[in-house]
Amino acid sequence: MKIKRTIPTNLLLFLLLFYFSMGISKYIQVLWFNENDALFNYSLSYAAMAIAGSLSFFNIELYLGMARQ
Repeated sequence: MKIKRTIPTNLLLFLLLFYFSMGISKYIQVLWFNENDALFNYSLSYAAMAIAGSLSFFNIELYLGMARQ
């Protein structure tokens, strides 16, 4: 018996659209900050986004702990 290991089309479409839109968003954000002479603010916003993303793991643990009670 062979196991078929293919990526579903809807997942592939989602990933393609997601990463394409994220790439465009990131590129446009740099252009906007550059146009407004605020590249330092771009670095601050990028650092804040990275910190918020890393703290999201703690948020899910807090949420799951509250849901179990």
